[in-house]
Amino acid sequence: MTLFLGSLATPETTPETAPDKSDTAEKIISLIKNNPSITVVEMAAALDLSRDGVMYHLRKMKDVRIRHIGPNKGVHWEIIG
Repeated sequence: MTLFLGSLATPETTPETAPDKSDTAEKIISLIKNNPSITVVEMAAALDLSRDGVMYHLRKMKDVRIRHIGPNKGVHWEIIG
């Protein structure tokens, strides 16, 4: 018995449909500029991303463009580059 799953396959991401990662990073920078005390959950809601999606971008920008100041609770962000 052969199963054909062609109609169930996930379409490939093309450059036209792939989200621009630098655009997301710029949106995160903008959110931080407007509210340095913004949480990851608040960023995720504002950007319609998952928490892990926001964390991915924050990790890539950490110590290059942004800095996390303070403990996890009561934190604020600082733009450094």
